Amino acid sequence: MHIFDPDLPRAGGSTGHGAQHATSEDYMRLKQRLGIDRAVVVNPRYYLTDNRATLDAIQALGPDRTRGVAVVAPDISDGELLALRDGGIRGVRYTTPHVDARHPVFGEAQALAPRLAALGMHLQLHWTVDQIVTHQDLLLHLPCTVVIDHMGRLPKSV
Repeated sequence: MHIFDPDLPRAGGSTGHGAQHATSEDYMRLKQRLGIDRAVVVNPRYYLTDNRATLDAIQALGPDRTRGVAVVAPDISDGELLALRDGGIRGVRYTTPHVDARHPVFGEAQALAPRLAALGMHLQLHWTVDQIVTHQDLLLHLPCTVVIDHMGRLPKSV
């Protein structure tokens, strides 16, 4: 799930899917009503590589019951990755459903994978099914766990 903190700026002023905010407090009320005990907070693309909302949510929802997935810059340092992991982040997300298959982000994901594996983290891909098929050889040989986000954006007919 995503947290949309109304106090944090979003890339390009985007409000994203009409949601003005969805705070940790909102989710705490929802999980109490539904009896949900654990959560995975995924940094939404609207914050780019600013993972504060996700890291704050992990703490607010309980670091013993909540994990996160971050969005990072291609030049992230090992120290920054370690700090994210220590903050409850267990994966890194690449959101690319609207880019060409030759976009450099695919190479970035491949380059980051060994570093994620060394930290016990996964690579979360918000890719289309066509992108997944195009890059299947790459995906099958990555040294870290791969999570397909949004079910690979399968067509409604499937």
